[in-house]
Amino acid sequence: MAMRHELSTPGIPDRTSHLFRWPIPVVLIPLILLSIYSPSAFPGERPFHFIRAIAIDPAASETLYAATDNQGLIKSVDGGGHWRFINTGIMDDLVYDVKISLITPRRIYAAAWGSGFYQSEDGGESWREVNAGLGNTAIGVILLQADSKGRSETITIGTSTDLYERRAEETVWRSMTGGLAFWNGPQFQSLIIGGSDPGSLWMGSESGLFQKTIGISGWRAVKPLRGIKITVLTARSKPDLLYAGTLGGGLFVSDDQGKSWVRTGIGLEKAWIRAIAIHPSDAGVIYAAASVSGIFKSRDGGKSWRVVNRGLTDQDVRALAIDPRRPEILFAGTHGAGIFKSINGGTSWRHQSGLPFLDLSRQLEFLNAQANREKPDIAAPASFRKCNHCHGWTDLNLNQKATPWRVAANRRDWKQTVARMTGGTDIRPEEEEEITRFLERFTETRVP
Repeated sequence: MAMRHELSTPGIPDRTSHLFRWPIPVVLIPLILLSIYSPSAFPGERPFHFIRAIAIDPAASETLYAATDNQGLIKSVDGGGHWRFINTGIMDDLVYDVKISLITPRRIYAAAWGSGFYQSEDGGESWREVNAGLGNTAIGVILLQADSKGRSETITIGTSTDLYERRAEETVWRSMTGGLAFWNGPQFQSLIIGGSDPGSLWMGSESGLFQKTIGISGWRAVKPLRGIKITVLTARSKPDLLYAGTLGGGLFVSDDQGKSWVRTGIGLEKAWIRAIAIHPSDAGVIYAAASVSGIFKSRDGGKSWRVVNRGLTDQDVRALAIDPRRPEILFAGTHGAGIFKSINGGTSWRHQSGLPFLDLSRQLEFLNAQANREKPDIAAPASFRKCNHCHGWTDLNLNQKATPWRVAANRRDWKQTVARMTGGTDIRPEEEEEITRFLERFTETRVP
């Protein structure tokens, strides 16, 4: 019997395994099922791209990066006209977030849902793994904050079970979860620095909204939004506004650093909000992306919304990005049909064709060519085979499954990881201990 995994299934993600663990408004169930079982969700081997995030270089807005959870990372240097892979050094094709350094534009960060965190110093042409200190390498979100002098930046990441941080020049992560209870999945996890207050960190989750003061341990629950499923957060400093998008609960806004929140957004009341993008020079213009229902636009700061889906053939939209220099240009990432571009503020959209695509056999060929092939000094026990029904491993000596979804064999507290993976299975306690001891010994001898 397979271990219950902490990740989502590769290629065509399993969005049902954790979906109904929490109460869902009845009115939303048809919407969610439509999202799960839409034609784009099971596209076979035809070219398809599940876009998770889009990043635009603020210094050269013709340069874009897109994270996909079935093809890794892709890059364009001509405003989305042409795209190519930039996966050299990345050991997993499920990439959930990509961010451009606030200090050094050629430095790019990528979060993979299995193989962990990657950093590039050459605009994505090559990558190195930075996983030291991580107890979980299923990373869903990256947050960057520059220091007051603009010389360094702090990187915060959210995994399926924990939060971690480090400074850019450091190589080891520190836990900052501080007692927060996480849902074991990527759907509801958003991190922002709060508007005009650079010392305030906010996290949205399926349990509500949480806030902490940077440099001080501990989180506090934001009572007005307790129990509301927060799917996305965004902030603006002038005027000082915080926005929280939800699953079926509409849009909330705060103008007093989170002390009070008002439900707003006529037209968004039942949407599963996936992304929010604010016009860089006009605070009244806001865009929201939603599963199934597409893209919405507001001209009054989020009070009312209208649908702007002309030309958008896939309306399960997961990512939005605005060109900071030419804000009439937007990019939307969908869950199946790839990327769409608007050059008129969302009035119409055009599909960006020609995104690179590898079928499963070529994905595996590429990943295997990069993997560690040095034979280990220890052999895996028979019980370890039960670890390979859900995902693969970045080290080929562990890998026994033909999948581009691979978990990093980094040094970590394997007892916690194996306990999560074996929950609800028929793996016996003594087998769990055996698997844990093996992974501890294996990574101790393999990882510098």
